[in-house]
Amino acid sequence: MQTSTLLVVVMVLTFSAYLLAKKRSRDIATAEGGLSKLHSRPAYYGSFAAILAAIPAVLLMLIWQVVEPELVRTLVMAQIPKAVIDAQENPQLLYGQIIHIAHGILPAKTPELQAAANHYLDLESIGKTLRFVAVLSLSLVGLALGWRAVRPKLRARHYVEKTLQFFLMFCSTLAILTTLGIVLSVLFEAIRFFQIIPVTDFLFGTEWSPQIALRADQQGASGAFGAIPLFAGTLMISFIAMCIAAPIG
Repeated sequence: MQTSTLLVVVMVLTFSAYLLAKKRSRDIATAEGGLSKLHSRPAYYGSFAAILAAIPAVLLMLIWQVVEPELVRTLVMAQIPKAVIDAQENPQLLYGQIIHIAHGILPAKTPELQAAANHYLDLESIGKTLRFVAVLSLSLVGLALGWRAVRPKLRARHYVEKTLQFFLMFCSTLAILTTLGIVLSVLFEAIRFFQIIPVTDFLFGTEWSPQIALRADQQGASGAFGAIPLFAGTLMISFIAMCIAAPIG
């Protein structure tokens, strides 16, 4: 089953958990004498069950997506004889060739490669089946636990709000780390750049032709990295844009 289809199944189970737990809380409140007997509103009980049905299943899917490719690669490459690997011009590309053979993009040059491609397809099929069973089972278990946990004294609102608070903190931290990573990436590349090109040539150069090879795997001629043409071009575009936009605005 595809990941998108599995996500839809988890979403359906999550919505079902919400409705069932909410209904159960209302039934309990009716039996106890009213909603005032409940610690939280019925919507919080439903949200609590939905969280149990969704979050563990989604986390398992994410972990599976990270671990499975490398595990399949290890199992497939372990089956290939060493002589076949040594015979390749570039052994690092061998696994990609096996995937292409498995999908019918490339023909198999040797029986060993065809056997490895078949093994890859078997592992891929087994992995999809196991993932579906594991994720579905975990979501159903979360649904059942959330439904059974509904009782008047359950602090559902507290648990739901704590989960949302943790999620917002996670998103904020992720945004900060992403920004930090971008800044550090630009900084390190700038340091490498100015180790090759003097700062004065960059700031006061009048020619921009970035064709130089900065790394060993690149090809290029001698380049010029004067920033004045860039600044002048930016100012000219800004001036023309303001001449059009400012009167109309």
